[in-house]
Amino acid sequence: MNIETKNLSYSYDTSKKKTNFALKDVNVKIDNQEFLAIIGPTGSGKSTFIQNLNALLLPTIGEVVVDEYIIKNKIKIKNIKQLRKKIGIVFQFPEYQLFEETVEKDILFGPKNFNLVNKNNDLKEMATKVLDIVGLNASYLNKAPFELSGGEKRKVAIAGILAFEPDVLIVDEPTAGLDPIAANNMMNLFYKLHNLGKTIILVTHQMEHVLEYANRVIVFNDGTLSYDGKPWDLFSNLELVKKLNIDVPNIIKLYNLTCKKYPKLANYKVTNITEFIKYYKEVMAL
Repeated sequence: MNIETKNLSYSYDTSKKKTNFALKDVNVKIDNQEFLAIIGPTGSGKSTFIQNLNALLLPTIGEVVVDEYIIKNKIKIKNIKQLRKKIGIVFQFPEYQLFEETVEKDILFGPKNFNLVNKNNDLKEMATKVLDIVGLNASYLNKAPFELSGGEKRKVAIAGILAFEPDVLIVDEPTAGLDPIAANNMMNLFYKLHNLGKTIILVTHQMEHVLEYANRVIVFNDGTLSYDGKPWDLFSNLELVKKLNIDVPNIIKLYNLTCKKYPKLANYKVTNITEFIKYYKEVMAL
C-alpha cells in the first residue's frame, strides 16, 4: 500500500481571518513496507499528520492519496471503513481505550466493527493468533483488561488493531511510560511486524529507536516538513541536528567521542550499543 500527501495543509480553526495551520504544504510519499519514523518538537504537527492519513481529519488544503482512496476536504469518501481497516492507528496510551469485560472481547471489537466476523470464524483462534504475535498467550483471553500491567494492556490494545489485519500500522509514542526493557520489547514487536510485511509509521521522541529501527525519518517543525531521509545521515550531521532542534541519540554521542580517540571507528555506521561494541573491538584489534 502506497500513501502520498499532496500539498497537505490542515487547520483546526478556519473561522478567523488569518488561518493558523497545524500542517503547511506537506508533500510526502510513503512506500509499501517502509519503517518510517516521524519526529519533531511537541506541537510540530506529527499527530495531526497521521490523523490525516486515514481520514480521522480531512485536509483543509491539498489531499491524501491511499491506493484508490482520495482524501480531500468536503468530499465524501466511499467505503471509509475499508480505508480505516487498511490503516490502523495505535494512539499514545492505547490501553486507556480498553473497555470490554475480557481481553478476548476487546480484541474482537475491531473485527466485528469491520464485519470480519461470520459463522465460519473461530473467534477464539483469531484472538489467540494476534495475542501470540504481541507475545501473550491464550491464558490472557478471559482476563479483565484492568487486571493487566501497563505493558500488557498496551500489547492487548495493539492486538486489537492487528486483529482486523491493517496493511499499515501507525504507532504514536508507543513506548511512553514503559520501562527500558518493556520499551525494547515493544520496538522489537514492531520490527517483527515490519518483517512480516507491514508498513510501520512510528511517531516518537525516542531518537535511539529512530536510529536503530527506522529505515527513513521525516522531521516536522512548526507544521512544515524540515527533513526527509536516512536516520544515520540526519544524526551524523551535528550542524543539521542543531538547526532542526532535535536530540542526538546517546549512542551517537558515545560514537563521536570515541572516534576522536580512535579515528578508524568512523569507517563504521553504528545504530545501537551492540554494533558499537562489535566495531570498537574490531578497531582495537587492528
